[in-house]
Amino acid sequence: MSNDFYVLYNTNNAGAVTLAGAISGGGSLNTGGPSTLTVLSNGGNSYSGGTVVNGGTLDIINTGTLPAGRDVIVQAGTLNLNRFSYSIGSLTLSDPGMTAASPAPVVRNTGGGTLVLGGNVTYNPGFAAPAASIAGGTLDLGGRPAPSTSAPGGAFTTR
Repeated sequence: MSNDFYVLYNTNNAGAVTLAGAISGGGSLNTGGPSTLTVLSNGGNSYSGGTVVNGGTLDIINTGTLPAGRDVIVQAGTLNLNRFSYSIGSLTLSDPGMTAASPAPVVRNTGGGTLVLGGNVTYNPGFAAPAASIAGGTLDLGGRPAPSTSAPGGAFTTR
């Protein structure tokens, strides 16, 4: 895919979709629903609109799949980095509209790898929202402070 685009993968079933080609242009990659979107591109992605996970799982399979320096938002669901290292812009976990029934926002990097942040970490949960987590690998905040939360019952963990 190239030029300006907006990929929105949102399905209400448990199906899975795989994108194998390079993604470029001015659009963004957005996922939603309970399914899994797997992106296989090996270093060829250069889209400038950022990445949004709003439910389900965005499964990143190769190095360079997330464009360097672009913002990532995990509102609900899981961003699975699969042991690869990435340098992204800002990282936003959850949104103020979340409730106790919302899926937890999770960034997972099992097997190692480093997530380097070039922007701020924002954690802004709704009332009684599930805890956000960053699990596995190394989180490099680039000298920024760890996120804090002001919402009642909100929590942020790194493991």
